[in-house]
Amino acid sequence: MKQRNEGFASIASPLHLLFTVLGIVFLAEAVTMLILPLLLPGARSTITAIADAFLLVVLSAPFLWWFVVRPLRSTAVAEHVRATTIVAHAVDGIITINERGVVESCNQAVENIRLHFPTSFYKAHFCMRCLRKNGLPLLSTRQRF
Repeated sequence: MKQRNEGFASIASPLHLLFTVLGIVFLAEAVTMLILPLLLPGARSTITAIADAFLLVVLSAPFLWWFVVRPLRSTAVAEHVRATTIVAHAVDGIITINERGVVESCNQAVENIRLHFPTSFYKAHFCMRCLRKNGLPLLSTRQRF
């Protein structure tokens, strides 16, 4: 039986987001095309094109923020807080090492045993082959759960 991740339940499907964006842009352009002849009767095509683009941005931006960007941002912030909380309260030591072998961050469990590490722990370089040879588990971005 599949378990559903409740953290992502509030994210709309990509198709829903696409149609939301298309609908907002369509309605903003339709309103712009109806209002533009009233605002600039007999204007040159260059001025009309600039005014059209300006009105399209001004009319669509608040709706794009409210219906697309804001929900995605709030979900991203919630997931970031969730991941940070999990890493901070993990019993196992978690060390983040970049591709050059430099320690970027670690959680509180590593901080508790840091007395066993040299004082330059955060600037240390780890040899990936040495870590694998000693049987320490390494997760790369290519490995999936």
